[in-house]
Amino acid sequence: MRIIFFHLFCFSSLLVISASLEDSLAISEQYKSAYSNNKKDLTNRIYEFQELIKKANGVGMSQNWIQDKLVYRLGQDYSRIGDFDRALEINSSLIQHFDSITDYVNLVWVYVERATYHNNQRDYTKVKLAYENGLNVAKQHKISERLIDLYNGLASVSIHLNDLVSAKKYVSLVEKRLPYYAEDDIDEVRAYFNITKAEYYLALNNNERSEKFYLKAITIADQLEYRKVANARTDLAKLYLDTDENEKALIQLNKVLKHFGADTNTKIKDTYLIEAYYVLAKVYFYEGELENSLEMVVKSKGQIDYFHNKYVFATSKLFLDEMKRQVMELGLEIEFQSYENTGNQRHLLQALLYADQAKSNVLNERMQLANLVNSSAISQETRDLRFKWVYQLNQYETSGNNDEAIKLRNRVESLDKALGLRKQQTFGPLEFENLQSSLLPNQLVLQYFVINDDLYIFQISKDKVKLLVKNMRSDEVIKFYQNLQNPKSTLTEYNKSGEILYNQLIGQLAIDKAVNHLIIIPDKSLTYLVFGALPTKSLSNWSSTEYLGDKYTISYNFSLHTLAQKSINTSTSYAGFAPTFDATSTLSYISGNDEAVTQAKSFLGGKTYTGANATTQMLREEAVSAAVLQLYTHAVSSDSSFDASYIYLQDRKMYVDEILTLPLKTKLCILTACEVGLGKEYDGEGVTGVSWAFRAAGADNVIQSLWRINQESSRELMDVFFKRIADGESSEVALQMAKRDYMNNDEISERLKHPFYWAGITHYGKGTIVESGKVSFGNYLVLGVPLCLGVFLLSFLKRKRS
Repeated sequence: MRIIFFHLFCFSSLLVISASLEDSLAISEQYKSAYSNNKKDLTNRIYEFQELIKKANGVGMSQNWIQDKLVYRLGQDYSRIGDFDRALEINSSLIQHFDSITDYVNLVWVYVERATYHNNQRDYTKVKLAYENGLNVAKQHKISERLIDLYNGLASVSIHLNDLVSAKKYVSLVEKRLPYYAEDDIDEVRAYFNITKAEYYLALNNNERSEKFYLKAITIADQLEYRKVANARTDLAKLYLDTDENEKALIQLNKVLKHFGADTNTKIKDTYLIEAYYVLAKVYFYEGELENSLEMVVKSKGQIDYFHNKYVFATSKLFLDEMKRQVMELGLEIEFQSYENTGNQRHLLQALLYADQAKSNVLNERMQLANLVNSSAISQETRDLRFKWVYQLNQYETSGNNDEAIKLRNRVESLDKALGLRKQQTFGPLEFENLQSSLLPNQLVLQYFVINDDLYIFQISKDKVKLLVKNMRSDEVIKFYQNLQNPKSTLTEYNKSGEILYNQLIGQLAIDKAVNHLIIIPDKSLTYLVFGALPTKSLSNWSSTEYLGDKYTISYNFSLHTLAQKSINTSTSYAGFAPTFDATSTLSYISGNDEAVTQAKSFLGGKTYTGANATTQMLREEAVSAAVLQLYTHAVSSDSSFDASYIYLQDRKMYVDEILTLPLKTKLCILTACEVGLGKEYDGEGVTGVSWAFRAAGADNVIQSLWRINQESSRELMDVFFKRIADGESSEVALQMAKRDYMNNDEISERLKHPFYWAGITHYGKGTIVESGKVSFGNYLVLGVPLCLGVFLLSFLKRKRS
């Protein structure tokens, strides 16, 4: 939505409360200078506004003026650089402020801005709600002059929600009001309304009328030198691209670059340029100009990486990374075509890196941050202070205390900059070379990447990279997953769907005979697939059927970048959590979870936290330093947003956003709960949920369940697993062997050998060997015998002297 200028108050009441007139005038002039002089340097203007807010509060200027001018503009600028969650946080504070002083005119404006921020994140349900809230305030308090903005916004969001009946109604309401609109911003209103009509006719597949209204909007916006013209031109270019009018598309996109000065200055950063460069890359790609296309991909990626590093909220980063996914997909296609044209291995490697950079960016950033914070370069005192602030910030956000959250967030951000925590490592050719050289001869990394109906399978061994491109059959993935997750599916059904999928994903790969460990990096729907449960040889029953997991140790990872990250965790203890869920609980009963963690403790030593002791406070204060952390509890995975998933502890739920604040030093996190491997899927990140959050918080390896697994079979399998890691086996091998032992156990019925009962427990991470914290008989011999000899020798010497 367009920039809306707030209602002007009387200068004396607006500026001065307890501040001197001289201070007020000086800050007012600095505000005007910052606003007008930094229109193309938004990050610098954000900094200046932040400093001015501190000064204005310091000299006692009116909160009305501070909120009306500085805070409001700051929120807008955060939105302009794409940090929408920061903008929304400020917006919530403004809503509280204007509602409390009954300034309903400005309250309407703030709701309109809120709709804009949600619209930029394509969260159209929340867009509609914000406009409806603004409309209710406007009608209730008879603020009729701004109804036109609200109706136009509701028309636009109805188009995005594919509610063209409502869109038509709101377009009609705007058309009735427009001839009588007499405000100074009439040209801006017309520009926005023409864009809405262009979107409306585009939704009706009337490209001719859509083009007409885009051109009208562009003419008006050009005269106003308004930023929105960039968006209109890019959308029009996409329309031309769809109708094979590439020359017209190029003209519009080059005008976007000129509008921002990016045609002559390559250092210009603006979120509108992300999509402009991307669409330009597509135009050149369709024209067969691969070098020009790749240049635009690099420029678009450069804009994304710049703003990704500026953002604080994960939600803003996740939205930005969805755009990055599209850009990286195009980059891969360009490099793959260049590889086919030339046979140059460099293009193959770059295609692989584009595939890797298309996902898990927030996870990698969080993991780097966890390692940096836990490094010896930062004092324990500073580390504790940061964790205290981060935890308090989460509490402010949860309780809706926006003003305190904004202040504390700025303090955390300043501390992070001072500590150098905002500098993110890249994963390029050199980092890949180091990762490749670290692979063992028996290891093979399989990186899967899906673009529409094409499946790219990169095979990475210690000395080579190969690529196989196949048709992606998503329907077969779904069919196999349904058979896998259904304990009543027949052996025939299971093997039939599994065989098709095995041949598609594995069967045509020429895997070296020396390889016995596959590291799988899945993508999109393949994230839900258990590769180890793919049948390789169909026999008469579940026990005798041979699976991929019988031949190979299989572990998973989120990306090559994730795989390459080095751990600095050195802890050795075990901590097991088992809350109580009895007949009085609203949750389903979990039997024997306290016995399960006690059994694990008998193998590894350490501590257990059961019943009333299995609280969020104990997890935060006592267990974050454990080498092995086990949570045997209920979990809920939500597909509504990344932070809507949670686990249950004895006192309350712990949501993903709080899990992310845990200062974990964990080598292995075991989540023996329902469906913790599921969650909200983002194109640019992958599946985000409980297990993703523990990995991001610093756990090197995570063992998770993809569905609700039978408690008895889970306990049987995990008992063997703990025994094996206590004996010194690496965690990924121990899980494979535990599954094999389970299948070979004659005491387990044939029915319970359906893969549903054992396959859903999967291992993410490169694996770890855990040092048992329990003192064994051997430890007693090693430590005790020298001690006894020492005591005897001292006693002998004393007697000799006497």
